[in-house]
Formats: sequence, structure tokens, C-alpha cells
Amino acid sequence: MSCCTAGTTTAVTLDLSALLVAKSVTVTTTYPTGSGSVPAGSRFIYFLNDSLGNVTVNGRNLPSGAAINFPALGVNELYPAISYDGGGNAIRIDVGRSV
Repeated sequence: MSCCTAGTTTAVTLDLSALLVAKSVTVTTTYPTGSGSVPAGSRFIYFLNDSLGNVTVNGRNLPSGAAINFPALGVNELYPAISYDGGGNAIRIDVGRSV
């Protein structure tokens, strides 16, 4: 049983322009010690507890020396705001945003 008739051609056109748009990403690094949030719209986010005490990221404890990565998602998918609280301890935060 054959799926196609011999000698026929089927053309498929796909518009991939939305996937092929080159986007620049600006990465900023901050070292806050208090509470705040990374604003919504980030492509990727990295938190590193760069202190001896505990910090809180997105409502969860991040022990000393530990890191959590929110990697880049699919095309045009961005993260919501993510909260943090250093409680006086330094947190390294790397944020990638499209420009």
C-alpha cells in the first residue's frame, strides 16, 4: 500500500521568520543583600548564594554556596517576576533580557 501517487509533488511552505529573528540578550549581574524581585520578562535567571548565611529565592531556602538556574525557555517565552530575600546576605543574580 502506497501513500502517494507516483509522479506527484506536494509543496509545503513554512514561515519560520519568527524563529529566525536574531535577538540580542543583555546580561546584568547584581549582588543585593536585601529583598526584591527580578522583574517579569527575563530570558534566563541565575541565583548564587555568595555568602555564609541562608537566602530565600522564589519562597525556597537557598543554602550557602548553592545556586539555582532558571534556563532559557522556548522562543518568546519569558519568566514571571521571581522574588528573593538575602536577609543581609549577598546573592549573586545574573539576568538575561532580550533587547
